[in-house]
This record gives sequence, structure tokens and C-alpha cells, in this order.
Amino acid sequence: MSRPRGSGRRWRARTRSSSRPDPGGDWPLAASLVIDNLAIGQILEPHGGQPLAREFAGMPPGQAWTWPQPHLICAALALSDGQHGSCATALDAADRILERVRADQQAGCRLAAAMIRLAASLRSGDVTAAATAAARAEVLLSQVPDDKLDRHPDIRTRVVCGRGAVELWSGHFDETARVLQAVTVGQAGSVSQGEPAHCRGQLALAEAPRGQLGRAVKLAAPAVGSPRPPVAGPCPAALVALAWVHLQRYELREAGSRLRQADAALRAGPDTLIEAVAHLVAACGAMAEGRAAVALQIIARARSGSRVPAWLDHRLILVQSRAHLAAGDTAAALAAAGQAGGEDWLEAAVTLAHAQAAAGHGDHGRRVLAPVLAAGSRAPDRVRAQAWLADARLSHGSGDHSRSRRSLASALRLAEPEQLRLPFAMERGWLRPVLRGDPELAGIHRRLLASALHRAQLPAPADTPDQAEISAVKPLSGRELEVLRHVSGLLSYAEVASEMYITVNTVKTHVKKINRKLATTRSSEAVRRARQLGLI
Repeated sequence: MSRPRGSGRRWRARTRSSSRPDPGGDWPLAASLVIDNLAIGQILEPHGGQPLAREFAGMPPGQAWTWPQPHLICAALALSDGQHGSCATALDAADRILERVRADQQAGCRLAAAMIRLAASLRSGDVTAAATAAARAEVLLSQVPDDKLDRHPDIRTRVVCGRGAVELWSGHFDETARVLQAVTVGQAGSVSQGEPAHCRGQLALAEAPRGQLGRAVKLAAPAVGSPRPPVAGPCPAALVALAWVHLQRYELREAGSRLRQADAALRAGPDTLIEAVAHLVAACGAMAEGRAAVALQIIARARSGSRVPAWLDHRLILVQSRAHLAAGDTAAALAAAGQAGGEDWLEAAVTLAHAQAAAGHGDHGRRVLAPVLAAGSRAPDRVRAQAWLADARLSHGSGDHSRSRRSLASALRLAEPEQLRLPFAMERGWLRPVLRGDPELAGIHRRLLASALHRAQLPAPADTPDQAEISAVKPLSGRELEVLRHVSGLLSYAEVASEMYITVNTVKTHVKKINRKLATTRSSEAVRRARQLGLI
């Protein structure tokens, strides 16, 4: 039963000619061509102008096929149309037939079944089932002969992307990057190849939550095209990742535009998990606009469907706490912040400190913040920046202005490399008068603060260089400016190299050129000079 009728000369001729079938009414044969050529992914997630799924538009569903291949095609078609019940029924029918087949036969069918289950689980938000299906697909893929994989390399890419998606939704961002890196490297210009573009979107969605905003933009931008109009079939994960970046940089209009594009893409291809992240970004955006009640409504919608992953629920709890705080419900804010914890306890501690401060418990807030501030580089820069900003607020409220300035300077320094503006925009009420009285600190971080606090409400730059001085400086290249921004964030040369995916020697070469152009001798001096000239 390993192959349906149509074997022999007719079968071999069709198989050699193309992986695209010409059914002519022989649906089992056509289905076998797709399965044997490892092309099930082209039906699950068609990319390009002529999707393979169209070839099966006339295939009658619900037939009592005696071969597994047509049932698998029916399952993939049903899933592509959002008919999860019909997909499960067709898969069950294929399984019953495969139970009568020897384990060393029909490997292609079993691999196709695992891929369909993986896609169905991810779209419905069942991460546990997706992990099982991904592990099954990886085992079956290892049993496919190398020469066949060489002829159909896209199946390996699809399995890797599936594993990466499982790691992403499990909250294992470092593992997501490790798994997907091999697929996405060198694919920046290959957005027409749908699966690499989809992988780039997933990887961008792993980088954005951990504060790697520039990296997320580099990964996501090629997969979605320009904001107006969006390219046909943009990647929803990439759109949501870009919305996240724009929000964190306090570019609210751009964030809203990307969220609207993501909403349209998700209507065309529903995905429960990506939609939940989009709700998280939308809730944060509502908070940034001062609409706490709307933020709470969006959070409720995010949880109204299937159960969201633990890491995402943790982020929703943190936003919920801040929304309650903005609405004046301190008790609810404290209760929500107290629910957060787990691996991201550092960020939860910052949220709890804000709630304690609002409740008038400044001493409690400092005690909560102390472990975060002591964590140093073990905590992500985005969390450390928020922690120092919270400490600055607590110190300012208690009258310790010297400590407040030191903490605020630390927060600004950590936020500079990724232009993380949202935390400062959320604290603009007390920051504006503080910075108006501190022209030096405001001037150093003017680029970061200008949009978050509105340029007109910042003091004029203390030492504005004249035009002749600026003209005398040799212009820095885009790459040199990027190096300088990383160096200004107190990154070591090794860390800069890792961020920019270049060697340490290349970083040193860029720094030498920067010093020569700015007439400086050390990188710290170059940073000060660049800030005076308004270059960074």
C-alpha cells in the first residue's frame, strides 16, 4: 500500500517532470506526488503567486480513500482554510490507514502528518501539542535520505522553523535565536522565499521582548516591506515585532500602523499566539496614550481565547498592574504585581516597586528594587534601565536629589543604545521639571528624550557648537555611527562585535577611524565629542 495506482512508467514520468501535480481526476496519484516530494508545506502555508493548493481545488473532500496521501492533502487544505475540525478528521483517517503500514514505509506520509499537526497546534495556541509534533517531525526528518533532502531542502527549513516557533512560544528566547539563526542568516533579501521570511519574523519577535530592538528591526523589516502600502502577504510575526519596537521607542503612530497591518494579516491567516502578542503591544500602546481603561479591556481580550503561554501571561500581568496604577487603583496594582514572578522576577520587581511607591511605601519599593540594582549585567539592559528609573523616582520623592540624578543618569545611559524611550515617556510627569533644572543631563541624552518628553519642554543645549565647528568634522559613516552608539552605551568591543555581527578587530578599526575624524584619542572622548556635536 506504499503507493497508489498509477505506478510504473506513468508514475515515474510525472515524478521526474515536476513536483507540481496535474491531477486530471487521479487525486491519489496527485496527492502522492506532493507527499513524496515533501511539498506539504506549500499547501499548509502557500507562498508566491501560484500556490500548489489551487491544483487541488476540485478534489472532493470526505471520500473513502484507501490511501493516506489524499487524506493528508485534505487535512492540509482544511487547516489552510481555518477548518480545524475537518483537518483533525482527515488526519485521523490518514492515521488509521498508516497503522496498517510497516514503520519503514510511508515515511513521507508520517512526516507530512507531523507537519500538519505542528502547524495546527501553533495556530490554535497549543504549545504542548506543538512541541510533541515538532519532536516527531525532527525524528522523521532524520530518516529521510540525504539525497532526497538535498532535492527538497525547504522541508528541513520548515521543520527548523517549527521548532523555533515552539521555543519562542515557550519563552525560550535564547534557544529560539540558536535554532532559527541558521535559517535566517543570509536571507535578508529573500523575502520571496516565504518560509525564511516567516522564520525571520519569528526571530524578530524573540529579539524584541528582550530589548534587542535594532536587531529585531533588521530581521523584520525585509519581511514586511514599506509601511504604505504593505507588501502582499506580509508576515504577521514581523509586523508585530516592528510594532513592539516602535512602541518601545515611543513612535506611537508607527506602532499603530504596524498593528493595523498585523490585524489584517491575521484575519487572512489566523494565529492565536501572534494575536495575543499583538494584544500585549496594543495594551502597552493604550497605556502610553494615557488610556488605562482601554488597556485593561485589551488585556482581557488577550486572555479570552486559548490559554496564553506563561511568559506572555507574565507580561500581561505587568501591564495590568501599571494600568490599575494609572487608573488610581493602587490595591489592584499591588495585587497584580504580586502575581508576577518566575524567571522574569526582575522585571516584576520593578513593577511592584512602582506600585509600592504609589501606595506611599517608598521604603518597601527600595527593598524590592535592591536585588535588581545589585544584579548588574546579569539583568537585561532594558530591565536595569527601568529599575534605575524607578530608583530615581523614589529618591526624588524622598528628597535625595543627588541619588536621583545618579540613578536617572544610569537609566538614560542604559537606554541610549536601543533608544528605549517608552519608560521615560511614562514618567514624564516628574521628569520634565527635573530635566529642565539639569541642562547638562538633558543635553547629553537630548536625542533620546526629545520625543519622549517633547523637545520644546527640554532646556536648550548647554554647549551648542557653532556651524563652523560641525563643518570641520569629517562625516562619520552609518556603520561608524552605529559603533559609536554602542560604545556610548558602555559596551565592550567584544559586546559591540556581537551586537553588530562583526569581528572585534573590525570594531577597533571603526573606532580608530572615528577618533581620526573627530580629532580625539580615546573612545570615551569620541562619545563626548559626538554628543556635543549632536551626532548621537
